[in-house]
Amino acid sequence: MGEVVPPPRAAVALLDWFELDRELVLVLERPVPCMDLYDYIQMRGGTLQEEHARVILRQLVEAMREVHSRGVLHRDLKPENVLVETGSTSPRIRVLDFGCGCILRDGPYTECYGTSQYTPPEWFLSESYRAGPSTVWQLGVVLYDMLCGDQPFNTRREIIYEEPYIRDQLSRHCVDLLRRCLAKRPRGRPTLDEMLLHPWLQPDTPPGSSRTRPLAPAGHAPWLQSDMPPGSSRTRPLAPAGHAPWFQPDTPPGSSRTRPLAPVNRTLLLDRPAAGHLNPT
Repeated sequence: MGEVVPPPRAAVALLDWFELDRELVLVLERPVPCMDLYDYIQMRGGTLQEEHARVILRQLVEAMREVHSRGVLHRDLKPENVLVETGSTSPRIRVLDFGCGCILRDGPYTECYGTSQYTPPEWFLSESYRAGPSTVWQLGVVLYDMLCGDQPFNTRREIIYEEPYIRDQLSRHCVDLLRRCLAKRPRGRPTLDEMLLHPWLQPDTPPGSSRTRPLAPAGHAPWLQSDMPPGSSRTRPLAPAGHAPWFQPDTPPGSSRTRPLAPVNRTLLLDRPAAGHLNPT
């Protein structure tokens, strides 16, 4: 049996765990009622209104700040890995499936786990990425999913070279945040803290509002830099296009260098917290 620390607010709580001969079994809470974010979007017609998406995204950003503060990188943020508690008027999100997760570090990662459509372009160009920018990229893809009903990119070439199609009906603050989260160069993306300062994520600002009062010193938030147009970056390209791994002769079209998930063993979801430890049967 393992000692279970008090659960964080962002992640589904670990109630218990135990080892079998060749398995590690995790016992997790299951909030009731709930559904994953993918089903939640589909049940509302395939897209969410800006007001609705903003509530969820802000919680996701705060959740990732909390997870990072505990020294963990999720690496596989997507609607299927977000639970939405539906028992109140305002949805509450919980993050689950840390099967691709790892220890947070300052340096680059050179192994990629997760879902290819949510993988940032720097991985395909240089086979490396950093925790903060890659997390913000995945949050941008999730936001696009909520607002547009589909993923912004389907292929590696699209992830690197193409800009996402964004609906005209979205407010300019919303479009601005989307474009910045999906900036091709990592340093063109905001940090998690800077995302929370963006006008679109302010709780007292309607999505269509034109409030432009600075929310942070200009040097601390990229969208407040007057000489940086939306989508631009102050960094040079990570690698020439010819060096991208799928252009190499030993990489067949459609193949992927992302590794499959590590053996996840078993996970149990309980509808209510368990009293004490559980014994395997």
